This record gives sequence, structure tokens and C-alpha cells, in this order.
Amino acid sequence: MKKILAFLLVAIMVVALVACGGKESQTTTVADGTETTAKTTTTEVTTEKATTEATTVTEKVTTTEKATTEKVTTEEVTTTEEVTTTEEVTTTEEVTTTEEVVIDPNDPNAILTAAYALADGQSLSGTFTLEGVVTAIPTVYSAQYKNVTLTIVVNGDEARKIDAYRAKGDEAESIKVGDTVKVTGTIKNYKGTIEFDAGCTVVITKAAVVGLEGIICDVDFTGGKITDTKGLLTFPTSVNEFVEKSYSVKVDGEKHKVPAFVCYEVGMCAIGTFPSVKSAADYATLFNKDFTCEVYYFNNNTSGGDSVQAIFCSTEFGGWGIAENAGKPYFIIGLLSGGKNAYSSVYATSTSSNTELTHVVATFSKTEGVMKIYVNGVLDAETKFDGTLDVCPPNTDNTMKNMIIGADIDGDKNMKNLHGDEYLEFRTADFQLIDAKIYDHALTADEVKLAYELDKAAVVGG
Repeated sequence: MKKILAFLLVAIMVVALVACGGKESQTTTVADGTETTAKTTTTEVTTEKATTEATTVTEKVTTTEKATTEKVTTEEVTTTEEVTTTEEVTTTEEVTTTEEVVIDPNDPNAILTAAYALADGQSLSGTFTLEGVVTAIPTVYSAQYKNVTLTIVVNGDEARKIDAYRAKGDEAESIKVGDTVKVTGTIKNYKGTIEFDAGCTVVITKAAVVGLEGIICDVDFTGGKITDTKGLLTFPTSVNEFVEKSYSVKVDGEKHKVPAFVCYEVGMCAIGTFPSVKSAADYATLFNKDFTCEVYYFNNNTSGGDSVQAIFCSTEFGGWGIAENAGKPYFIIGLLSGGKNAYSSVYATSTSSNTELTHVVATFSKTEGVMKIYVNGVLDAETKFDGTLDVCPPNTDNTMKNMIIGADIDGDKNMKNLHGDEYLEFRTADFQLIDAKIYDHALTADEVKLAYELDKAAVVGG
């Protein structure tokens, strides 16, 4: 019994020592994202062994609890988002390659061909020189800016005219229609007009003859009277009251003041006389051959007067003249063919203007047997004929030696001139004549064109 009690006592002491003498150590270390927990528990137990001899036995009991290392790993998450954007950009640049055309500067045809191939706004590379005849002066010489605008025709090429815009030069002021000139500068297409650009230079290489050659009659109204500067026709002074020193007319929509014969009433006309014509043979000498008649006039055929209206005529018992029928200009001449008398005529297809001046030229070529009529410088119609001029001896009315402005001789003698004893027909009522000429040959087409440009320039420039 005593042994049992002693053993229990020892057991209780051991338990007490375990409860009170145990040592516990705990270490927590965090480094670089790693947490370490080391837990060491040391229990030191001393057992006192009871013996009968009362000897104390001390038993050291060491309990080691293995440290638990708990490793916490911080996971570094690196998110790499690779975004590759491929944007395909296609740039289409239209490249126009213009092959430079080599133009022979000494070949006018090559220059014109290249110039007329230009698009609006384009220019030929470099400067060029062209020589041509002045056919028009769209803008007269400016004393302020010392330039002039010309239209020239090179080598007769009417289809490819070229302008010299604001051309300058020492002779620019004196240039006139019909002159041959050389123009040098840049050539361009300006809104469809082929032209030498502003700043081009011009020189006269051949001055035109003032007027055309072969004029045998030139009716003029300068100074308020009717005069033939060539002396073929004479007019009575009584008709001078029909002449205006400065009368308003229109050309290309613009008004200009010029001397003119003015008819504003039926019967107002001017009868001229050929002093040299004393016989039929004299008349034949003048007109039984090639000749031309030119008139520049205004006729309002709707304002009254006769249905047929004479412009410059003498056609009774033969003769010839220029007149209008329903506004269409025509040339008529008395011919003798196969022993018969007959009138032959050529009618224009177009009518004259009721607002502006109209230029009419009639050519009679006995050599070629053809008559032609031109309106405003352009051939309008032609017809062939066979025969010679029908020449009647001057009768009591002396019709063969007369030429009348604004009317014609009437052999029936049923109308009278306001200022004379002659009898008239084909009278005008609203009519102005600016110019009338007779030439001793049949004008060529180029000459007719020049005659028109000269008349027009005289009005515009006057």
C-alpha cells in the first residue's frame, strides 16, 4: 500500500512538472514573400523515483516537437497582353506621267497641233514664236497699259486661229487688220481659247496695204456728205441731208458712232451717177468682166418699205445690184444668153440682222462663170451662169449710168424719189449704209474676209 501511494505521488509530480515546466518557442519569419513558423516545445520532466532507500531519481524527459515550416509563396502574376495591331494602309496615289512632247520651234504646224491639243488651263512648256496675218483686233490698243489683243491666222489656217492676249511691243499701237506679225510668248488654253498669254511680244513683219487693191469706187460719208473717194460715182448735194456725221450702230452687241447714210422714211435714197458712162460700151467696159461689190449696212426689213428692198442697185434694163428679199441678201445681174435677156441671181441662205450691221460681198467672175455671195466674211452661196452682161443703151431715164443707195430704178415710172425726177422701186424704210465699194476683180475668199475685218475694225476703232 505504501508503494502504491509513493508511485501515485511520483506520477502527480511528473504531471505537474509537465504542466508547469514546459518551454515553448515559436518563431515567425517573413522574408521575400516566405513566411516560416518554427514551433519548438521542450518539456523537461524530472521523475523522482521513490525507492525504499528514499533515493531520489531524477529522470529528464525531453520532448521535441518538430518545427513545422509553413511556406507561403506569393505568386507573382505577370500578365503580358501582347496586342499586335496590323493596320494595312493602302495609299493609291494616281501619278500621271506626261511624256514631254518635243515640238519643233520652227514648225508652225507642229506648234498649232500641240497648242490645240491642250486641255483647259494647260500651257506648252517654253516659249514659241508664230507669224500670221492679223484678222481681228478684239481689244484695241490701250495707251494706259500699252498693249493690244490680236487674232492671227498662221499660214491661212482659219480653223486654228490663235490670239495674242495683251501683246506688247514698240509697234503695238500701230498694228491693224491685214498686217503680218510675229508673236512670241507662252501658249495656253484659256477656257477653250488658244492664245499667247499676257506679256507676249509682237512685231510687224509686213504692213498691210491700207484697204484692198483694185478699188474703183469707195463711197464715204465723212464730213456729213456723200463722196466717192475714187471718183467713179457722183452724188447731188441735196442728198447730204440724209447723212449723219455720228450715227449709233451696233457691232457684236456694242454701240459705236460712225458717219452713215440714214434712211428713216420710205423713198429716202441717194442716186449716184457714173460720169464716165456715155454709152452701153462704156458700161460694158466697167462691168462686163470680173468685178466685186461690197456693202456694210443695217436694214430693218420688218419696219415697212417694199417687199424687196434695194441696198446698192441699178437693175432696170440690165444692170446689177445687191438687194434683200424677206431679209435675205442677194446679188442680181442682167445677162444676155442665147440671144435672150434674163436676170441671174445668187441668194444668201441667211438673213441680215435687224439689230446690227451686216457685211455683204458679191463677186461676179466672168472668167469662171460663177457668182458668189458672202455674209460677214463667210461664203454663203454661189451659182454658175452662162452669158454676158446684158447692156442696154442708156434710155430716157439714163438707168445704165446710175447707181442708187436704198432703192432701185423703176422702168414703170410709178414711184418718185424725194429729191429728183427719177422713178424708183424696192425702197427701204429703216436703213443705214456705212460703206459701199466696187472692185475691178472678183475678190478671193481671203480678200473678202479681210474686207470684212477692215470694215468692222473701222467701225469699232472709230
